[in-house]
Amino acid sequence: MRSKGSHHTFRNFDGLKITVPKTGGRMVKGVYIKQIAALLKLEEWQDEPED
Repeated sequence: MRSKGSHHTFRNFDGLKITVPKTGGRMVKGVYIKQIAALLKLEEWQDEPED
């Protein structure tokens, strides 16, 4: 994660990145949550079977 000015920039292991505005403790928009989940492949992780 990189934080500069009014935004945070996140990057995954594949090099894909997303920039999210800082909100000062307020909730972020749902579109950012969806983009972060896709970037981190959280839907794939959630669907993996447990051993």
